[in-house]
Amino acid sequence: MKIKPLKPTEIYDGTASLRSFQRNMREIIAYLEDGQVPEYRQVEVASRFLKGKAYTFFERTCGDNAGEWTLKRFYEKLYDFAFPIDFRTEQRRKLVNLQQKGRRVRDHVGIFNDLCNTAGTLDERHKVIFLWDSFDSVITKGLLRMGHTPETS
Repeated sequence: MKIKPLKPTEIYDGTASLRSFQRNMREIIAYLEDGQVPEYRQVEVASRFLKGKAYTFFERTCGDNAGEWTLKRFYEKLYDFAFPIDFRTEQRRKLVNLQQKGRRVRDHVGIFNDLCNTAGTLDERHKVIFLWDSFDSVITKGLLRMGHTPETS
């Protein structure tokens, strides 16, 4: 069964809003996959869902040769353009200092995942250790009683 791809609802304008950037990127990827858009056309099609600074970036950077760009490379460069140079460093700092402070585990893990996704490359082992260290002591004690440790989780 084929369905008509849903057009992205988030038109990205180039502001340093992580939520807006990620939503646009997620919706574009789904739209391109569902529509079976060939790779050489993906960046050009994605540009239709940009405005303001983001569209200006597209025009100046790859507009004339969009077919030579991969979607991954395009979004990496757009991210570098839209976000402050120290954004990832700040996100890593927030990740290192993150504490649960009574939040529900689900909410805390959501915040943790958002920071991991924006802090740059972290391997799974480091993620587990950072998450473990950020939990309230009552949670870590419960995990230890269940036989879990940062090294085995």
